[in-house]
Amino acid sequence: MVGDASTHDTNGENDAGTTGFASWCASLSPAPTFCDDFEGVSLGARWHAVVVDDGGLLERTLAPDRGSTYVATARLPQSSSTGSALMRRRFQGATSTVDCAFDIASDSVFASASYARLFVITWEGPGTLSLEVRLNAPLAVVAVERNYNADGGTRTKTLGAPLEMGAFRRLRFLYKRLPTSTLEAYEDGVRSTTWDLTWVPPNAAAETVVDLGLGYGETKTAASPRVSFDNFACTFAD
Repeated sequence: MVGDASTHDTNGENDAGTTGFASWCASLSPAPTFCDDFEGVSLGARWHAVVVDDGGLLERTLAPDRGSTYVATARLPQSSSTGSALMRRRFQGATSTVDCAFDIASDSVFASASYARLFVITWEGPGTLSLEVRLNAPLAVVAVERNYNADGGTRTKTLGAPLEMGAFRRLRFLYKRLPTSTLEAYEDGVRSTTWDLTWVPPNAAAETVVDLGLGYGETKTAASPRVSFDNFACTFAD
């Protein structure tokens, strides 16, 4: 059950374009590869899996300040080394462009020296590379590229201004493989940075995995804020 220690495989029921597809997603033209605004179906029903463990909480809640629409809200507990409260979607095959955006708000700030992953793109096979978007203390948005193959190295870049507590912000991340491997970050429609990446995902990647929610990678001395997500849309192009 979402909110307890579990990994729930949803197999993408009620996926984009099927019965119950929410109005915000349906209004987009051209239609994205995948979209979820958390309306009309249970939380995670459009994703392939919901991963909640080590005391994490993931729930579908009303957002009165957004016209009483639904949002996905996640929170992680204190001292969880690997806690997760996230949704996962898998896409088959290689892609040269990944363009994903979502609305995000936090009800408080992170304790000093804490962070959680918000959004992760992982390319698998051959080898594994990932691009992480983290929320650092207090509310700074940070991108991290990770290479699991050679030296396990990472490179980090802070993107734009910190979030404002309690206010939704639209974040967009545009990854391009060619002519060079780059990441463009946008905040409320304005480009905040362009980042030349060190590692290039393989053309033969068998699968691209997208995670949205909260995830810890190390022990934390304080619980995370409640972080809400809305209007997630992702477009893949060859």
